[in-house]
Amino acid sequence: CMIFNKMFNCINTTIKSCAKLMSSDIISSFVKSLKELGPLDQFKEFKIREVHEETLRNFHIGKSLDLAWQNQKPENFKPQESDYFSLIDMKTGSIMTAGVLMLKALSNRPAECDLLFPPVYNFAKACHIYDEIANFDSSDNNAMNDIAEDIVAGKTSYPVLFMLVHGAKEQASELLKILRTEKKDEKMLKRAIELLRENDFVEEGKEVAIEYLENGFTSFHLNFGVN
Repeated sequence: CMIFNKMFNCINTTIKSCAKLMSSDIISSFVKSLKELGPLDQFKEFKIREVHEETLRNFHIGKSLDLAWQNQKPENFKPQESDYFSLIDMKTGSIMTAGVLMLKALSNRPAECDLLFPPVYNFAKACHIYDEIANFDSSDNNAMNDIAEDIVAGKTSYPVLFMLVHGAKEQASELLKILRTEKKDEKMLKRAIELLRENDFVEEGKEVAIEYLENGFTSFHLNFGVN
């Protein structure tokens, strides 16, 4: 777990860096810096800007799907784990793979860059899950506030998904009813947190996240001979 925490912090920093890279001003500055280093042909500049547009498009599609989940009526909401991981690919995955796409756009060996996508998508899933379960593994007030904010927003995080898919039907229905209530009072928030804590999703989530992290390293090793 100590190694995983260090890797999570490292990869999470990468995600934030890639997210900053996606602003139009930063992209323009990035292109300008590349031109100062040497000639940059129009095709490569076009590819860089294309990566920017593609990443933003995929991220917003993922965000839209996420919001669609939040606004579904309880009786129509049948979440699947496969749908959840597709959302991660579109949101966190699109941000993390932006760096790979940039590298591919500038590289003279683009085929080798494609080998980076499988491990990066695995790392994205690992970090996303860990980020959503970490607050439940802490007694810090800020962590509790983050949990409450997700419940107020009606977000289908990994803890919520685990409860809805694997929890008792009565508890899952009660939780979903709270999530879909527009105005939630403190009592409802506390009850939602109690319901989530009754399921052993934290350890399960850690195992799933570590599995994705290990898959990412295995893919790196197979493709590049790196341990």
